[in-house]
Amino acid sequence: MPAQEVQISIAEVIEVRGYGLNAPELLSVAVSASDRLPPCPKGTVFDTENVFLSSKGQIEIKTVPTSRVDRSFVPPEWAKGEEDPQAAAVYCLGAVLRAAGAEEAADVDLFSLVNILTVAMTGTRPTAHRMGQMARNQLRGRDPASMLMCIYEELMGDEETNQIDVGDLDDLDDEFLSTNGMERHDSEMTGQVVFSGNNNVKRR
Repeated sequence: MPAQEVQISIAEVIEVRGYGLNAPELLSVAVSASDRLPPCPKGTVFDTENVFLSSKGQIEIKTVPTSRVDRSFVPPEWAKGEEDPQAAAVYCLGAVLRAAGAEEAADVDLFSLVNILTVAMTGTRPTAHRMGQMARNQLRGRDPASMLMCIYEELMGDEETNQIDVGDLDDLDDEFLSTNGMERHDSEMTGQVVFSGNNNVKRR
């Protein structure tokens, strides 16, 4: 089977580090996300657990129901019956930046950017494209992809190490369970692979 790249979420980065992203890293997230921000129709959002980093320094975002996230990631306009999927996505990204360390970064420009992304009036929020331009300007020539790749390598090592063959996971399970004298129950395994930093692999 073809190798499957391991991705890590912003939430996992924070958990493994024990602290959030710095200002250039957060701005790099905003730049990368600006051209792949998924629309968020009412009831669909994303948070730090659903924004992923790849080994190529790219951001991928998965939307989830509002029931799976904290209320701080839910656009406030929905409570007033308003709906703008693009503006809602910008709000969610702003909330992700705030939760990932924007307030602790002590960067005035970044703080202002997050505030405008999460402003209550949807017409005042920038478009995703404009958000990317604003964040790129604040990076002052630094390459966002390189910044994100550094985060990935910090947690996961180099790309080659983390290219795994999914077909080998069953063999790993059998060997582990046999070593520990446990009986394998296929019905209890969902096939989801979780990487918790330092190349530790869990399957649940």
